[in-house]
Amino acid sequence: MELAANLVIEAELVHKKSLPREFANHLMIWANGLRGKFEKLIYPILREDPAFSQIRSSIDKVWRRVNKQRNSVAHSGAFKKRKTAFAAINDAHFVITQLVSPYDSSFNIEKLDKTDRDLAAKRKNGRNANYAETRR
Repeated sequence: MELAANLVIEAELVHKKSLPREFANHLMIWANGLRGKFEKLIYPILREDPAFSQIRSSIDKVWRRVNKQRNSVAHSGAFKKRKTAFAAINDAHFVITQLVSPYDSSFNIEKLDKTDRDLAAKRKNGRNANYAETRR
């Protein structure tokens, strides 16, 4: 999601407002993290954009929920149940799609289906098998 936020910020500041890329990069570093990029950059930059108003209302709680899950894993080492992980992945998919689509009409990432048996088979036959082999 943070990469999608960066794309929006760059599109707005560099491409639409013709600000120097170095300045946009500095602002993204200053904003520091997903919350900062939304609250300090994206929301203020797009405050007057009526199309973004609808997107904002649909993604605000969702990105905050995913960010909370992400931070608990990244900063506290928490583990998530499969159901929680898939929910976060699908929420992130929604946010990313909503953010990037207005800037790139051909943008498409496949949604992960939590009932996808192929994923379970790949996991069983892939990484877990390799891990078991190295532990012998």
